[in-house]
Amino acid sequence: PLYYPIEPIEDRKCLFDVIRHATLVEGSITAYGLGPTNDDDEFRYPLSPDALDSLMNPVISSSYIDPDTEEEIFEENATPITADKITQYQIKEDWIFDRQRSERYVRIIGIMPMMEEYNEDGSKRGYRELFWVYYPYARYTFVNYDVLNRKNGAQRLTFEDVFQKRLFSSYVVKEENDYNRPIAAYTSGVDALLESDRIKQGLFETEHDLWSY
Repeated sequence: PLYYPIEPIEDRKCLFDVIRHATLVEGSITAYGLGPTNDDDEFRYPLSPDALDSLMNPVISSSYIDPDTEEEIFEENATPITADKITQYQIKEDWIFDRQRSERYVRIIGIMPMMEEYNEDGSKRGYRELFWVYYPYARYTFVNYDVLNRKNGAQRLTFEDVFQKRLFSSYVVKEENDYNRPIAAYTSGVDALLESDRIKQGLFETEHDLWSY
């Protein structure tokens, strides 16, 4: 529901098209950069319209041989980032445990589109982080766009419903820590998946301990 439809249709568009229109055209959502170290997630670096346009429409250099003169010609063309390349989103959340009421709250703080990148031979290189969107402000935009309800086509959902009802799958890539480092900074491969599961299990146990039996 976040990825499709890749091409906007009459009554629906994908999440990245909603974010692109709101940030570049309407200006109703502010995009925040990742800072000088390219890892800032505190929404401290708002992107100007020109900077955001350059990020969303990167200039790619290419060259070819002129068949008449046999000279190498260099060109630079702006290539917009299309929705089909955004296959993941990173979500920043606060998990709040209220021991007095035995309740758990999950508050979404930000959303960041992740663009899938490939090498020249077609092999997958990884993901490039684009920019952060501050969710408490973006939700006023998300609530106005419908998402297909795959279980009941007559009852439409909004992007706000998808996030608030947590109708998405995910895995943990970072937990608040003294070093402010993600899981990938100190482990990789299967160990990274096990670390992600350990963090999720810790959240489950904390919620479980709120109750008395």
